[in-house]
Amino acid sequence: MPLTKFLPQLFQLRADARKLAIARITLAICSIGFAWENWRILSRLLNPIIVQVPYFEWVPRLHARVLPFYLGLWVIASGAFLIGWMTRVAGSIITCLAGYTLLLDQQLYSNHLYLFFLIVLLLTVADSGAAFSLDSLRRGRNTVAGWPALLLMLQVSLVYGFSALAKLTPQFLSGDVLEQTLKRQAWFAFPDSWRSPELLATLAISAIALELFIAFGLWTRRLQWAAVLGGIALHSFILITLDSSRLSLGVFALEMFALYPLFFRGLQRS
Repeated sequence: MPLTKFLPQLFQLRADARKLAIARITLAICSIGFAWENWRILSRLLNPIIVQVPYFEWVPRLHARVLPFYLGLWVIASGAFLIGWMTRVAGSIITCLAGYTLLLDQQLYSNHLYLFFLIVLLLTVADSGAAFSLDSLRRGRNTVAGWPALLLMLQVSLVYGFSALAKLTPQFLSGDVLEQTLKRQAWFAFPDSWRSPELLATLAISAIALELFIAFGLWTRRLQWAAVLGGIALHSFILITLDSSRLSLGVFALEMFALYPLFFRGLQRS
């Protein structure tokens, strides 16, 4: 299709405002989680004895004394985003704070934070405060512009698709990566008796296949519910069994779950 015909059709798409509102509310909860996580990380990084590795010298440095106000603003903006009060202003503040955190130091980079930055940016542009919000009491709408919702849906598929392709390495396919990352202690530890190369390799291949299925299945009406259940199973397994930050993994799962409803009859032509 020629670009001159595709673009007008793209901008004619409409999205269900309620589904974007659900995503906004969920991401606001994730935003509070990121504020807490950044408090722990930045408190250590801003210590004068810690070597800092900035991306750019021109980025203003955050002083430790300003950190409570910085994260306080983050939490206040998250609360406003949650209830949908001055939604686009609140979303813009969260987006700027997350972007600044990413640029502040190379040691602060996180795939989860980068994904959060993109999702909040698109939800802000998408006018996700048009429903289930204080803003909607004055001027609520059933539908909003659909192209930001389409970009959010594409982002979901890119996350799962890229994650699957990145795992196509001898180390992951053999089960070596799972051997190192599956918990050995505490609740839901993966027993040593199950850590055979054959089982770990099977789990590794199954994870790749499931991620690819989710990436494409969400777009097919007959497979959507199966893809959603697969996503819930995948993230539950990751959250329960991997030896990593429960907060980061939980926030990542919520980010993905928040966008699943967009695939269910989410886009219409005006």
